[in-house]
Amino acid sequence: MTRKPVGFDALARTMAPPLVEQELSTADEFEIPEPVRQHYAKWRCTPLYRARALEQALGTPARIYYKYEGVAPTGS
Repeated sequence: MTRKPVGFDALARTMAPPLVEQELSTADEFEIPEPVRQHYAKWRCTPLYRARALEQALGTPARIYYKYEGVAPTGS
């Protein structure tokens, strides 16, 4: 155990390079590629809602979302 931060090469052994870049990035946001957005639009059966009150209560600049499962046919 080195107690040093994990680097790109170590992560790349188990993750795709674009995911490693995202993991190690300090960017605030990432663009979701259009093919992925199209897939989500087609197959995401439960909507995502933004938890603005929770964001304010936590005093965080992060955007927090939750899935409302009440509309799922399985009720899960």
